[in-house]
Amino acid sequence: MNRATSLFNSIISYSNLRLAYLKALKGKRKKSDAILFSLNANKNLAQLQRRLPSGDPGFGNYYQFTVYDPVAKSKER
Repeated sequence: MNRATSLFNSIISYSNLRLAYLKALKGKRKKSDAILFSLNANKNLAQLQRRLPSGDPGFGNYYQFTVYDPVAKSKER
């Protein structure tokens, strides 16, 4: 399974994580969470890179919300 290991290593490479961070930041630069992460982006990305192989990235809690279809206003998604 050498292929899967090298794929995972390329996914968690610093350059790939940085690119993903920059893509995720689009449209969210003024949000408080994005600003806090961006203050120490290099440190936060390095920490994320160290934590991903162990399977514990340390994300926050999930929250549930309802999205309504704009065409059929009463239809939940």
